[in-house]
Amino acid sequence: VVLSLQRASSHEVAAQTIDLAIKYRARGVIGIDTSGDSTIGRIEQIVPQLMRARLAGLAVLVHLGESPKERNQ
Repeated sequence: VVLSLQRASSHEVAAQTIDLAIKYRARGVIGIDTSGDSTIGRIEQIVPQLMRARLAGLAVLVHLGESPKERNQ
C-alpha cells in the first residue's frame, strides 16, 4: 500500500499523511506517492515530511513533468 500526498498539500496535511503511513507500516504501508498537478503548489513545503518518511524507512515516489503546462515552460 502506498499513500498518496498531493503536492499542493499544506505542511499540516503532509505531516498527518506521514504519521498515518508510519503508524500503518506493520499493516502493509510501504511508501508515499506525490500526486496532483505539478504546476500547482510548491513541493518544497512538503519536502521535510517526505524526508521524515524516508528516515522512517518508507519509499517516496515523486512524479515530475506530467502536466502539459509544465512541459511547455
